[in-house]
Amino acid sequence: MGLLVREILELYRSYSQGGDNLLEPLKVQYKDYAAWHNSQLESGEMKSHGDYWQQQLGGELPLLNLPLDYPRGSIRSYEGDKLRFTLSKEQSDRIRQICSEQEVSLFMFFTALINVLLYSYSGQNDIIVGTTIVNRNDTDLETVIGIFLNSIALRNVLNRKDTFGECLFGVKQTVLDGFNAQAYPIEQILIDLKAEKIENRNPLYDVLLVLNNDGLVNTHNEVNEHLTIGDVSVDEGISKFDLTFFINEKTELEIAIEYSTALFNHATIEGMANKTQALITEIVKDTDQTLNDILWKLSGKTSVPALIDVKELIGEEF
Repeated sequence: MGLLVREILELYRSYSQGGDNLLEPLKVQYKDYAAWHNSQLESGEMKSHGDYWQQQLGGELPLLNLPLDYPRGSIRSYEGDKLRFTLSKEQSDRIRQICSEQEVSLFMFFTALINVLLYSYSGQNDIIVGTTIVNRNDTDLETVIGIFLNSIALRNVLNRKDTFGECLFGVKQTVLDGFNAQAYPIEQILIDLKAEKIENRNPLYDVLLVLNNDGLVNTHNEVNEHLTIGDVSVDEGISKFDLTFFINEKTELEIAIEYSTALFNHATIEGMANKTQALITEIVKDTDQTLNDILWKLSGKTSVPALIDVKELIGEEF
């Protein structure tokens, strides 16, 4: 979408000033990419990517068991809703500072954050979060419009004795490794894993994380006074996953939680949003806090309890 809008604006600026089409002719077409990609499926590099995903996702996969408001039906429902909230400029700036200090991306930070959040609800430390990624690894593809998306499953095992900084470092490595193997189609991963089709869940993960940084944030500053462009929030009333976290990269970071209304009520997601904000407050205060300490503090700060087994936690600590 970012590419399409930028090209429309470039054409508008040129034509409105009496100019010509200034867009460079494409060096390759999408059909060329599709043919090339299919030819690579049998290459040695692609096979090594397949081996990586087999290592990461082979065997019994962890099913994330979040506390639900309504029982999961036998067939998956796609009805959903969204809840949005905005972080303060101070919090947003501090998150970016942490990313710079820890040499991680904003996506890595929020992947770690969402993992800790899900850990607090489920008590499970082996967590898979999905994301979508754009396979434009060649400069000739940067101006080609087409479906380059692939989905990848990022599996992290958290240790509650680790600090958030240590957790973030582990997540960083998982993200780098996963992105390195991003070209391997998720459909092929499912075939390789012989994954059974489950009618009421997604096959690899039930939580998705999406970072929107497509360059549209300051688009309205790039056009002349005769044209105004801005974002429009659209609620489709659907949710393809149990939960999807959208991070909109603006000066003040925006977060939207899309959720299945067949599983969660609005009050629960409001509590989740409050807990997310409280978690961010603790993390930006001190990344050297252990996950134990962070989750323990959170349990007294929000109306949504941190579902960590206290007896298990005490036993592990002592």
